[in-house]
Order: sequence, then structure tokens, then C-alpha cells
Amino acid sequence: MLTTVGFLHVTNVKGFDEEFHFNACKAFHQIPEEEKHKLKWRNHNPENPNIYRGLAPFLDNDPSHKEVYDMG
Repeated sequence: MLTTVGFLHVTNVKGFDEEFHFNACKAFHQIPEEEKHKLKWRNHNPENPNIYRGLAPFLDNDPSHKEVYDMG
């Protein structure tokens, strides 16, 4: 399924609160763009020292069509 759809849905994980996680994700994406800019990887915001951690924004012409926040 991952090779055709691209999503993984994990269920029955002890202690995982799906609604809490979903609400946290929604809250993150509602942060103003100027605040999220402070979280971007260095190649998207040269003022940041982080190379592989933080936000990789959605890019219009990127074939992956995704926005990533890597916490490591």
C-alpha cells in the first residue's frame, strides 16, 4: 500500500491519542507563515543554523507535493 498510495496509518498503539495528535498538527499548520519561516531548514532560510531539522516548506514545482517538519 505504501508504494501505491504513499500513506501509512498505524493503529492500536498503546497510549497514542489520535485526536490529540490531529489537533496538534492542525494547530501547527495554523501558525502564521512568518513564524513558520523561523523554523525552516537553512536551505529555505539562510538565517537558520539547522541543516536537517525543522520545516521544509511546500514548494510549488516540487514533485513530492509535501511539507515536512523533521524533529529527528
